[in-house]
Amino acid sequence: MKKFILSLLCLSLVSMVADAQFNPEIIDFESVTNSLIHIDTANHANLWQIGRPQKTLFNAAITPPNAIVTDTLLPYPINTNSSFQFTVYDSSFILNGSNPSWSWSYIYFSFEYEMDSDTLHDGGYVEFSLDSGQTWHDIAPWNSMFYYQNTLFNGRPAITGHRTVPDYRMATIPLCAGLGGPTIPHSIDIRFTFASDSINTNKEGWLIDNIWFGVDICFGINEASNTNTVTVYPVPASTSIGFQSDEVMKNATLIIYDDKGQKVKTIENINGTQWTLTNQNFNSGIYFYQLFNAHRWSASGKFIFQ
Repeated sequence: MKKFILSLLCLSLVSMVADAQFNPEIIDFESVTNSLIHIDTANHANLWQIGRPQKTLFNAAITPPNAIVTDTLLPYPINTNSSFQFTVYDSSFILNGSNPSWSWSYIYFSFEYEMDSDTLHDGGYVEFSLDSGQTWHDIAPWNSMFYYQNTLFNGRPAITGHRTVPDYRMATIPLCAGLGGPTIPHSIDIRFTFASDSINTNKEGWLIDNIWFGVDICFGINEASNTNTVTVYPVPASTSIGFQSDEVMKNATLIIYDDKGQKVKTIENINGTQWTLTNQNFNSGIYFYQLFNAHRWSASGKFIFQ
């Protein structure tokens, strides 16, 4: 029986960080990257649609015009179970003769979303598969960075919640995966599912935008966890942004990407728990960062310059 090990942390060499092995991409629902999204059309009642949201609460994408939504026009119905998925391929897969190198990619992905559902009854969850969709595993138990605060009608942990005004959030999920058997998978499939119970509440469902992902090489795959929290302030910022980390940085490296997934800046030799990033030639917009401390991933997140 195959045994898989999934961890939040992947040890990366500083030289690899400097050489930018991480190759991020973004599915913005405006371009050819839409082809990476697979909507389960075998389920004729599948709600997911790519387009311009035209509801009362979901009246615009997070970055207009398009997003993926549980119907762009109508509230979600009762007894729905609708999914879409995409695949992240491991570009660092290496075989040494008949023996795997036992290195796999550090996979990082994030997504921005809005949720309007019957709290504790209807909502969404995220899963991964290491065997091309034959078996699926909930992503939250393997992640201390991404977790569910509520449950569905059937007790399954999920993202739920009702809002009266638009209020988008961002989830960040770093993964490192491998198999303890003789074969290392070439890809990981990620699936998003929205489910509802038998009571109609006339709510709008789940809106998702800007799925951002990429890969890097990780070594020494082990079960591990990380609880470092980085606070970024102010949001948005104009002249400079402050970072405050629960974890003490020792010659840490901060890598910054723009909203198209292009690396725009690398800051090295960060020490202590507080540091400042000055706005030098940053255009207005959303930026994403990865923080590596003591040769390992420490935290990820985003900030905004205006």
